[in-house]
Parts: sequence; structure tokens; C-alpha cells
Amino acid sequence: MTNVSKQSVKKEVLDRITNQFIKILGNLKGFKETNLFIEDFFTDSEKIMITKRLAAIFMLIEDVPFSVIVRTLKISSATLRKMAVILDRGGYGSILRKVEKTRVRKVLWQELETLLRAGLPKYGRGRWDFLNKH
Repeated sequence: MTNVSKQSVKKEVLDRITNQFIKILGNLKGFKETNLFIEDFFTDSEKIMITKRLAAIFMLIEDVPFSVIVRTLKISSATLRKMAVILDRGGYGSILRKVEKTRVRKVLWQELETLLRAGLPKYGRGRWDFLNKH
């Protein structure tokens, strides 16, 4: 999906750039501004990767069987196992807290239930457009 250059950046430089990126994210105000940033900054492949990860985390905490998650989201079982291990070790805490505190959990689960019942469109542009509504 996405590619990371094999040429490494010094850790100090990467840390400084990462901190600037976090500051930018922290200064985004509201859904509209955040959505515009995401649309400008991330490629379609990156957006799909991120949304699939979020959906997988959510499905794992809802105890959806691995086979259903892999089939529905079209992710590898190896990737899902890694995510499950991270979750079991207490990872993704900030994501879980944010989902629990907002109505995101209800909306996300409704969308995932629709996918589980009807399935994802196999290919094509716009198959994740429903996320833009929320």
C-alpha cells in the first residue's frame, strides 16, 4: 500500500519533524478543518490504510472474529494478529479513550455492522466515502 523510503533520517531530525506534525494536528479545529487537512495531506492509499486500522481496532475490541475482520476489511491475518497483540498489551489506549468518550463508537459500529451484513464493494474509488459523512 504505502511505501517508506529505505533512506533513513537521523532520529533527532525525525523527532523534530514528528513534533511539528503533532503540533499541527493539535491545532486543528473541528471536523471541517481536520477533514480538509487529511484530504490535503494523505494520499488515497494512506487514508484507506488508516481507516482500515481504526476499523480493525474497533472490531477487535468488539470481539468480532479474526476471520470476519480479515474478510471484511481485506487485511492480512498477520497484520491483524500484530494489532491484536498490541491491543492485548494495552496499546491503542488513546484511541480507545477517544472512541469511548464520543459518539464515534455508535456511528462507527453502525457502519461496520452494515459492512458485515452487506460486505464491502470489492474495488473502486469511493468505497470508504461513508466515513466522510461522519
